[in-house]
Amino acid sequence: MFTEYDFEELVCKTLAKNGWRYVPADQLPRKHSDVLVESMVKEALIRLNPAIAEEPSRADEVLQQIRAIILSVEPHSLVTHNEQFKTLVFENNSFHFGENGRDIPVTFLARVMMLSRMNILSRTNGCTLELKVVNV
Repeated sequence: MFTEYDFEELVCKTLAKNGWRYVPADQLPRKHSDVLVESMVKEALIRLNPAIAEEPSRADEVLQQIRAIILSVEPHSLVTHNEQFKTLVFENNSFHFGENGRDIPVTFLARVMMLSRMNILSRTNGCTLELKVVNV
């Protein structure tokens, strides 16, 4: 039988083959109840964005916006807040970090992965999952 554990293991192995690193939850520098690993997000923002690297406190401004979205979520508005978060990360992600307050886009992800194909094939002895990851 194909279990949730089997699926997680398959995904982790597939992502590892594509350059991703798996960190078990108990080894993350956060409380179990935290949704965001702020230290890792801040480090990535500084590493990926020259305007933030030149003044690392700018990462706090970005984190403040992320936190505002996360903390304002209520059960009846999950989809709306998910859309807001997606918009911040992928679409409307400019901050006034440029010269004379000019908007500069902020990079949140070093690489974007796309699941290009995910097929679950039923078999008499369980399921087989085929997962193909493409880095964009």
